[in-house]
Order: sequence, then C-alpha cells, then structure tokens
Amino acid sequence: RVTQLEWQDLFLAVYKIHSWVDDGKKKLHAAIDYNVKEYVRMAREEMLETWKKVVFQHISLKLLSAALRLVEAERNGESVDAHLVIGVRESWVALYDQRDCYYEDVLEQYRKHFEREFVEETVAYYKKRAAQYLAENGVINYMSYADRMLEEEEQRARKYLNPNPESVARLVESCVQVLVVEFEDQILAECPSLIAKNDVENLINIKILNGGAWGRGGVGAERVRVSLPRELEEFVPEVEAFYKKHHNGRKLNWMHHWSSGTIIFGTASGGRFDLELTTFQMAVLFSWNDRAHEKISFESLRLATELPDTELARTLFSLVAYPKMKYQLLLCDAPTPLNPRDFTDSTLFYINHDFRLIKNGKEQQRGRINLIGRLQLSMESSATKEHEDIVALRELRVQEAAVKIMKMRKTITSAQLQTELVEMLKPMFIERKDDDINTFVYVS
Repeated sequence: RVTQLEWQDLFLAVYKIHSWVDDGKKKLHAAIDYNVKEYVRMAREEMLETWKKVVFQHISLKLLSAALRLVEAERNGESVDAHLVIGVRESWVALYDQRDCYYEDVLEQYRKHFEREFVEETVAYYKKRAAQYLAENGVINYMSYADRMLEEEEQRARKYLNPNPESVARLVESCVQVLVVEFEDQILAECPSLIAKNDVENLINIKILNGGAWGRGGVGAERVRVSLPRELEEFVPEVEAFYKKHHNGRKLNWMHHWSSGTIIFGTASGGRFDLELTTFQMAVLFSWNDRAHEKISFESLRLATELPDTELARTLFSLVAYPKMKYQLLLCDAPTPLNPRDFTDSTLFYINHDFRLIKNGKEQQRGRINLIGRLQLSMESSATKEHEDIVALRELRVQEAAVKIMKMRKTITSAQLQTELVEMLKPMFIERKDDDINTFVYVS
C-alpha cells in the first residue's frame, strides 16, 4: 500500500524532472514506457514458461488429438471452425520462440509433434479409403478422385500447417505416395484395355501419347532415333496395334518428332505444374527421375536419350531458355547469353527446384505450361504434305484405271467411263462388312 507521504514524494520528483531537466517530460515518459514494457515482457515470459511446464505438457496430446479429429471431420464434409485447429498449431509455434534456450530450432517441437502427426493422420486416412475407392469405381474414376484429393489436401496444408513451403511440400509428397505411387501398377495396367476399347478420351486423360503423331511414312517422314522413357516404351506395341487395327491399308509409324504429351512437374516449394512437352523434351527430363538433385552432362544425356547432337542441343535449349518464362525448368553452367552451339560434352544441366510460374506479376504454385513451341506448325505442315501425297497417289490410280478401260473398250462415252472407273476403283477404297452385305466400310 502506498502512503500519502510516498505519493507526495513521487509527485514532487516528477515536478522537479519536468521543471529542471531539459526535455524532462519526454525523458520521463520514455523511461516509464520502457519499464512498463519490460515488466510486461518479463511477466509474459514467466507466464509462458509456467504454461509450458505446468499445463501445456500435460494437455498438448489431447489438444492435438482434438485438432486432428476436426480435420478428419472436415475431410468427411462436415463444417468445422478452422481457427480451433490453427490455434492448436500456434500453441507449438508461439511457445518456442528464438529466445527459448531449450531448442536450437525454432520450429523443432512443431515439426516433431503437430506436423508429423498431421501428415501421418492424413496418410492413414487415405490408406483406409483409397484402395476401396479404386476397387469400387475403377481406375479412371479413381484418377479423378486422386487429383481432386491432392488439390484439397494441398489447400488444407496451406491453411493448417505452419505457413512455409517445406511443411506444405512434405504433406503433398506424402499424399502423392499414398494416392498415386502405391497404385501405379494398377493405373498403368489399365492403359492397354483403354486402347483396345478405343477409349481415346480416357487414354488422353492418362496422358500417354498424342494421336496426331502417327504418319504413313514416306517422304519427309524419317524417324529420329530416341530412347523413350520406360513409361512410354511399355505401351508402344499396344498403341501401334490400336492404330493399325483402325486404319486398314495404312502403314503407320510413330513419328517421335511430331508427338507430344503432358507430365506433372512438382517443385520443392509444393508447386504442381502440368507441362505440355514434345517426346524429346520428355525423354530429356525423365533422365532425372532417379537422380533429381544431380547435375548431368551433355554427354551423359546423349547416352541416356540417344538423340543426335543437334536434336539434343535444340531440346535442351528449349528447357533452359524458353523465351516466355522468367524461370526455367532446367539450369546449366554454359556461358550467357545461352546458345545451343555453345553446349559441349562437359556442359552440366540440372533441375531448377525453385521453378515457379509468374502470371500478372504474381507467383503461381499451379498452372499449365506449353513448351512445345513450333511443334504444332511442323505437324500441320507435315499433315498437309501427307494429304498432298495421298491426292497425288489417287490421281495416278484413276489415270491407270482409265488407261486400262480405254485399252479394252477403245471407244466409250464419258458417262460409261465414269461408271466403269467407279466399279474398278471401288475395291481399293471400300469393302462390304462380313455380317451385313448392305453396309460398306471405307478402306484408306
């Protein structure tokens, strides 16, 4: 209790400071402000320490369990208060700050308890449901389900985990493992049956091959040698059989330099991008599948892909210096400005794990990127040339048939000539169905 005399002494001291000291008022206020804040800081630290040692250590597991039950309820479609989960997370983050002498790493306890349990519970949740969903709904529906769940879990991670790229990336990686990698064999095994059923729409969903990359051969259709990624090589026989079955009379070849496909590219920060690539670009990028953090020389990439030097240099250049992107998929140690002619056998290339997409001045964690460049123009030009070759061939067949008819008839009217030409050439282009003599089938 402060006595009346003590109050009088205090007011007298304040008056003397105000009257006799330069800027006494400001200095007094500053001193009081410092002492009050220091007292509050010390009191807060004492309260946090008491909470941490006496209360939190005894209830933390119960809080965590309750938070994870709320997250599971949200996954099941229930409405929950997200702030309750975030509050539990902050209990770990806030209690162990940089002044805490117990832990060198600020977020050690958060990662050790909250994040680890969150990830493990997520994996356990889908382990119980993924296989059953696949068995009940089939591969195609499961792929849509998995893609939807991956997107939901990424958004959930950004909301509930500590807001740093590493936490989100660890959660997404675990989800990919439990939802996709563990069922890779079943997903890939479905591809041949889709081909056999002519299920082109779903086949494209699986993103194996581009149907426009098949040609008749002949002029301008030379095939460039390339060592295909295993994921493509395994299905080439089935796809070839599919096209040859549906195009009688044609000799179809897969033209690698005309083809394209789509792959998913993930980054260390949790980014997920759909990349539209040529087969050559895919072959190059797949070289890093089992060594994502290694630097690979031009010579090693040549051995891995078997691409000619010119094609390999052109393909690598499209991945290290694509003009429409600020950040590139691949990086290299070649001198700048980059030029494919400067690539040597010892030039090293490596994945850009900090790759990101800039759109309207903002960084994007998801997106679709077309790196095919002028491939489409090349395909259209080649298709036009092929069409011209077909027309020229048919003109020759008509001329040949007309000569045969004239040799036999010597003299014939225009109408009769047209009728006999149709009858003579008809077997080259149409045939009757075996089970229906009134139905004709076009044969190219």
